[in-house]
Amino acid sequence: MWREINSEKNNSGIKRIYFRNYANIALSDTAISNIKAVWDKSLEIENLNLATRDFTNLAGTLAVKLPGQAEAIIKAQIPRIKGPDDQRRFEFIKYSLSADQTVRDKFFDALMNEENRHTESWVLSALNYLHHPLRLESSEKYIKPSLEVLQEIQITGDIFFPGRWLGTTLKYYQSDSSVKTVRDFLAQRPDYNRQLRLKLLQEADDLFRSNKILKE
Repeated sequence: MWREINSEKNNSGIKRIYFRNYANIALSDTAISNIKAVWDKSLEIENLNLATRDFTNLAGTLAVKLPGQAEAIIKAQIPRIKGPDDQRRFEFIKYSLSADQTVRDKFFDALMNEENRHTESWVLSALNYLHHPLRLESSEKYIKPSLEVLQEIQITGDIFFPGRWLGTTLKYYQSDSSVKTVRDFLAQRPDYNRQLRLKLLQEADDLFRSNKILKE
């Protein structure tokens, strides 16, 4: 991907697609160093035209992958965001980027209140960072309360929000304990709302399948 990002034969749109995916999967020191250099503009790649939101997303990715530098990255990104809506969005999600588990826990607890879920796209972005693959061990505890608030979300949110809330919460998990949390939740509620039960089973399907594959 890095070769294609730097290739002269690729146009700006193709390079941007490669770079976004490269940033998402980067784990090695070299790859993370590359995306940080693009983010802080110490490295400029010809014909790689990134939007402001791209740089904001890079800051989020780097904060998760470089927890020791998370606070500095978040602080540096804030003045670079010009649009008022984008500024408010980052002010909202920055707590989910924190390297401090206590800060993330308090932020998640705040999401249990309806008033803090009004801008659903921001909530989903924050959940994606909370449940990042590199944080699964410390964030699995969020699954149960996320399920317990689901009926309230169905009542207070957009028609598609419950499914998106579940999908963002569950999509990276594979552990026995996460499977047990979901199955126990349903087993303890035989009269649970049928629509939500089906939605939960649908969104948990990848979790169940990946757990089974790992065992085999």
